[in-house]
Amino acid sequence: SMFLAFSAAACDHYEAIVALGFEVVEWIVREHFNLILENFVDCVNCLAKNGANMHSVNISMKAIDYLQLCAGELARGRIFSTTTFSDSKKHLHHWFPILTGLSRLVG
Repeated sequence: SMFLAFSAAACDHYEAIVALGFEVVEWIVREHFNLILENFVDCVNCLAKNGANMHSVNISMKAIDYLQLCAGELARGRIFSTTTFSDSKKHLHHWFPILTGLSRLVG
């Protein structure tokens, strides 16, 4: 998905590429969240990569905020139709990247 390209941009050596890539990701998450549902896990992984970038604390903090937004949307049942957590593969598939991404960023 396109988020794989933006994940690569988040790890780039050039700050401008990191910033440009995150600007697009931020726009998609903020303005068109409904479009990421099919690529939710890729988006979460991309946000985690942006959160770990070494060029901009501002981008890192925004990426962490968007990870929290994704967790909230998942918890409210906006990613799939249930808000009741279970140990089903479907739930684990969506929650695991959020939890591991946040864990890496704060640990």
